[in-house]
Amino acid sequence: MNNSNNPKNTRSIDGFLSSEPRKPKIQGSFRSKQANLADQSNTADGIRPSRLDDFNKEEGFKRQNPTGSTRNTSYTPSFEAPKNKASKSVIYRSPAVIGRDSRGRRGEVKKKKISRKKAIFRTMALASVVVLLITGWMFGKAWWNANKALSGGGQAAAFSKEIDPNSLNGEGDGRVNVLLMGKGGPEHEGGELTDSIMIASIDPINDGVVLVSLPRDMWVKPKDLWPMKINAVYSSAKSQALYKNPKDEKAAEKAGIDSIENTVEEYTGVKINYYGMIDFRAFEEAVNTVGGIDVTLEDPYTDPTMRVGKKLLSLPAGTTHLDGATALGYARSRYGAARGDFDRGEHQQKVMVGIKDKVLSVGTFSNPLKISQLLDTLGNRVQTNFGMNDLTRLYDLSKQIQSNNIQSVDLAMEGEAVVTTATIGDQSVVVPKAGVND
Repeated sequence: MNNSNNPKNTRSIDGFLSSEPRKPKIQGSFRSKQANLADQSNTADGIRPSRLDDFNKEEGFKRQNPTGSTRNTSYTPSFEAPKNKASKSVIYRSPAVIGRDSRGRRGEVKKKKISRKKAIFRTMALASVVVLLITGWMFGKAWWNANKALSGGGQAAAFSKEIDPNSLNGEGDGRVNVLLMGKGGPEHEGGELTDSIMIASIDPINDGVVLVSLPRDMWVKPKDLWPMKINAVYSSAKSQALYKNPKDEKAAEKAGIDSIENTVEEYTGVKINYYGMIDFRAFEEAVNTVGGIDVTLEDPYTDPTMRVGKKLLSLPAGTTHLDGATALGYARSRYGAARGDFDRGEHQQKVMVGIKDKVLSVGTFSNPLKISQLLDTLGNRVQTNFGMNDLTRLYDLSKQIQSNNIQSVDLAMEGEAVVTTATIGDQSVVVPKAGVND
């Protein structure tokens, strides 16, 4: 082989000339090399996976260094070797990154330092991205929570700003009627019974609201069911649907809502446009989230059977601030009232007015944290067919309604009562004065 054009190579391996260029010398003693190689052999696979040979070089030949040690040409380990005893150790890597610096000195070539201005710019850009991510997460979380709370979800025409209020129902009376219901929830015995049933009839033209509470003991005969108290209609229809198809809970929920809606429409003659149902726990926590509510009582009220924590429910006359537990106890209480269930309906109406005043106050709607907490509280404990746009329109309407323009209808008011109590079987019930089913 003619090597006249190649640089003279004075080294040989077993008589064969090596054309491979000289590799840079590695500082450090033979013992330090052995120690570092021993450390590498203690890894999971004996050698570092990133140093595996690519098998492109000739096999079977090893070059002998002047020290007498042999070196495998297909594997170049990296190791650390101290410059001296007093200095810090220098990390040596692949010969590919070893070269000469700007002054011609051998060693590892360093990258140029990033300028201070670039560092500040990158920091600001990173901070901006973090802020955008957090903001997006908060809005996404609020949207998700709102859609969980508003399980009906869809857009309803009744609260669209382009819709004439007179077209909300077939009779053209210009009213939006909302059926509001409260149930115990899974933590309470009989948790599916709707012990609170109220119609809120909104007049968007004259900015007024009429509240009508239906006694939970009102005797009714729902379609496709048997005679029962009205507070059992939702639960019975839902249970019947689950019996037919245990896996379809959504269909069962809809069957229960449809049944109570149809029954209320039949017995009151009021067309229901929307509904909302909340359980006791969500109600209590929602009141606490907005900071409690204020109710005004004409007379002191005490119920010896209703406890709030370790104390009996007892409220003074005048305006009183209630937390969630006390507001719930007052809304459920009837044994401290002279007219029992009829007075309980009046309690619920006062609580509703208190919630309306607080939720629509500047302190609540101007505080994104409270709104987020409120949506978190409601979660899956609310069922409604209100959509997001519907609630926006409802909020706009409610801002125009003053508390003194909210009227409460008492179905058992003395001299004007349309219902009375009766006994059917062994049950005490409420029936129309005109007679059952009239």
